[in-house]
Amino acid sequence: MTAIKAALEVLAVDGVLSITMYPGHEEGKYEQDLILEWAQNLNSKEYHAVFANMLNQSSRAPQVLWITKKR
Repeated sequence: MTAIKAALEVLAVDGVLSITMYPGHEEGKYEQDLILEWAQNLNSKEYHAVFANMLNQSSRAPQVLWITKKR
């Protein structure tokens, strides 16, 4: 979370922060839950947060979160 928060601080307007999460093991699932909860609470006037997972793959497949900074 420290690295993600630091990256968000330097994200340019219209920039995209891409976070790939690996929920295929217990620690990865814990990290993903933590990151998604944090992202859901980002200020919607400042950021867009998009979460994508692979619908036709195992639930253990990597999943992606994109955060964009609004103008």
